[in-house]
Amino acid sequence: MREKDFVENFKQYKTVFNEYFEGIYDCINGNNNFDDLRDVILLCAGERFEKCDKDCKYLGGPDRQEAAIKIALKKNIKRIIVVGGGIEKEKEKEKYLKVDYMFKFLEKRGVEKEKIVKVISEADTHSNLRAIYKLLIDHKIEFKHKKIGIITNLYHMPRTLKFAKDTFKKCEQIEFIPISAELILKEKEDINIYQKQMIKRICEEINGLKDWNDGNYSNQKKEFNYWRGELID
Repeated sequence: MREKDFVENFKQYKTVFNEYFEGIYDCINGNNNFDDLRDVILLCAGERFEKCDKDCKYLGGPDRQEAAIKIALKKNIKRIIVVGGGIEKEKEKEKYLKVDYMFKFLEKRGVEKEKIVKVISEADTHSNLRAIYKLLIDHKIEFKHKKIGIITNLYHMPRTLKFAKDTFKKCEQIEFIPISAELILKEKEDINIYQKQMIKRICEEINGLKDWNDGNYSNQKKEFNYWRGELID
C-alpha cells in the first residue's frame, strides 16, 4: 500500500489493516516455546543477506539467518528446510545460488548438514510455499509432525501465514507456527535504525495482503500443475 493511498482511502484498507496488525500482535504474544517443533522452514534470505534493498526498505535477511541458527541448533529440531528462488534460471550456478548461500551459512555456524533440506522455487514468498507444498503432495517431502515452524521477519509474518494457510488448506492437520527473527534475536536497538525503511516495507506488506484478499495477487490463480519446486542434494 502506498502511504498516500492509505490516507485517502482508509475505509478501503481498514479491514486488511486490522488483519495485518492482529497478525503482528498474535506473533508477538504467541507461544515462543518451540520445543515441540521438529520441522522448520526458512524462507529465502537473499543471496547476500541484505538488511536493505536498493530503495532502502528493510529486508532483514541476516536476521532470518541468525534466528535460523538459534532454532536449528535446538535438539528437538530434526530438519530445517531452506527455500529460495532460482528455479527459473537457466545457468546451474544461478539456479542454486540462494539456497546454497543459506546452506553454507548454516553449516558454517554449526548446523549439521544432515538437518538441512534445500528446495528451489520461483522467487517470491508464495512460490517458496507452493514449492514445499508441491513436494509434499508428490511425496518427496514428508512432515511427521503437524506443527511446522516458519522463520521470517516480523513485518513479513502476517502475509506469510496467510499464504501458508491458503496454500496448505487441504492439509488440515498442519499448523504453522510463526518464528519471528527479530523476536528470537531481540535486536531492538538494531531494528530502530531502520524505522523509516520499515514503514515503507509495512505499507507494501499491507498492500500485498489486500491484493491477496481481493484475488488480485500476482500469479495467485496459477493452476497447481504449473507450481514449481525442486528438492536438491
